[in-house]
Amino acid sequence: MQGSERHILSFPTDTSEPVTPIPVFYMHSGIHPFCRRPLCICHNNDKELEALLRSVMDRTFKLRQCINGEIR
Repeated sequence: MQGSERHILSFPTDTSEPVTPIPVFYMHSGIHPFCRRPLCICHNNDKELEALLRSVMDRTFKLRQCINGEIR
């Protein structure tokens, strides 16, 4: 992640419950998610996206772990 900027998706609601931020990952395509330009937005969370894509491809990603907050 470059700098301290994190890209998340959240919006205010009228509930008293806190809103859980949803990470937003920018990528160019499924085959080539990252470009060669280091300042491109696709590199903002590239390490996290790379780990997520790797876990999906090698079938170790478990949605239940995400729901329980075990994977961030």
